[in-house]
Amino acid sequence: MISHEYDALRELLLLQESVSVDEWLEQIAKSDRRPNVLFIVADDLRPEMSAQLHSRSPWLEPSIHTPHLDALASRGVLFRRAYCQSAWCNPSRSSFLTSRRLDTTMVHNNTVYFRQTNPSLVTLPQYFKENGYFSLGMGKVFHLSRTPGAEDNTHSWSVPMVRLEEDAFMHDGSRAWGSVSREQQDAKPLLDELVLSKAKDALNDMDALAEGKPFFMAVGLKKPHLNWYFPERYLQHYKSISSPSPLSMHDSIPDIAWQESYEVSYKKEYAADVGNWSVHSASPQSITEELRRAYFSCVSYIDDLVGQLMQHLEETGYGSNTIVAFIGDHGFHLGEHGIFGKSTTFEVANNVPVILRVPGVTEEASVSDKLIELVDIFPTLADLAGLPRVPVCPDESRDVPVCTEGSSLMPLLQTTLAPWKERVFYQFPHMMKDRYLYCMGYSMRTPRYRYTEWVIYYYKAKRHADWQQSCGVELYDHSKDPHESRNIAEDLQMASVRKELSTQLRAGWRGALPTEGRE
Repeated sequence: MISHEYDALRELLLLQESVSVDEWLEQIAKSDRRPNVLFIVADDLRPEMSAQLHSRSPWLEPSIHTPHLDALASRGVLFRRAYCQSAWCNPSRSSFLTSRRLDTTMVHNNTVYFRQTNPSLVTLPQYFKENGYFSLGMGKVFHLSRTPGAEDNTHSWSVPMVRLEEDAFMHDGSRAWGSVSREQQDAKPLLDELVLSKAKDALNDMDALAEGKPFFMAVGLKKPHLNWYFPERYLQHYKSISSPSPLSMHDSIPDIAWQESYEVSYKKEYAADVGNWSVHSASPQSITEELRRAYFSCVSYIDDLVGQLMQHLEETGYGSNTIVAFIGDHGFHLGEHGIFGKSTTFEVANNVPVILRVPGVTEEASVSDKLIELVDIFPTLADLAGLPRVPVCPDESRDVPVCTEGSSLMPLLQTTLAPWKERVFYQFPHMMKDRYLYCMGYSMRTPRYRYTEWVIYYYKAKRHADWQQSCGVELYDHSKDPHESRNIAEDLQMASVRKELSTQLRAGWRGALPTEGRE
């Protein structure tokens, strides 16, 4: 075990098995040192873990092998109804790392670095750094585009981000997936193995690196992002897997909601088949099974790496005073609605895994089915660390460095009876190809419904959305149709429900804030 200087907070936590959140905050106030934070992000990970399986998510794989994520959930709070703000890497990461939504960040694709549109915004690691933390990151935390400075080294990190792509195993980029033998791994490790190794090294050297400061360490795992390359031993868990549902998109769903599985369409092993995929036809069964098996094998691979990281956190003595947050940046279609990929407003593309472990507080498994959003993570971690509270953003906040368009999850950690929001929001733009105009799919999830209005969207206009120009409407009753199989927006008996949901959607996130979060 690595030796540490006397840490009053750590000693206080070790003296008792469990404390309340209020007691936790009191202990931080009494201590001369704040808790550390380990922030883990997985790429394109739907909430595929055994601990997440429940009747509201029948689309999850029942045979998923995730013992380490399940173990982490058993010592934390598992938020089963968590949602990203957009089902694409860069828009989602720019959102949760600044706690702003897309109409503020104006990051809608993977080519825009958020500081090009919002240069003054303070990020999650930057906020910890500016409040006395040693901040470091490795792997894919920000979306690592080719834009100069996209790692955000100048602002967010105490030391430069560690990028390891050039040192990793080079897979065949023209193929969607492949299993890697032990011999190949030994010759050149996979990227996420290198990320894990750097994270372990950082923990080993943290006393010297941080020079007495608490640390905020972000670890970004690239899988299960395409291309799906993984150690071949994980295939053994998926000799039999479930089929997706629905296999294709129902005629009641507007075509604007569909996407063309572009992430696999250029892979050479599927080139002959992809041309036959269409908005209302299913992908071939053999391809569907093959891709699902590869994705699930990647999930088990990532699960193993998370387990190793958590074990090393304990072995180095940091486990007892380190908050752990594990999230995925967005979900992923695995044949549902005939789609492979993200970039939609369907449930499978926007429901994400979130586990929050607070040592001494969340020592027993706890499950929350309250609706939460990834913009909630930033203010929550700041509160748990005892940092200055992140205020709710004003209507126009692009020039406000620190604020949140989410809500701190602290009330949910204190009592299940706390007032909480009943609606969460996300969005995604699709193009109307016949008119070469973009439509934004503004979506709202309630405990029962998912409601989406597709409206014409002008990126350069001050008010981007034209709510009078509709490209389509979607409504699904998850109490009866958790697969979102049939759109009921045009059903006459749903007219009053649709009217109410439309009013709530247009009022936006601010109208859904918990009572104590309103200004």
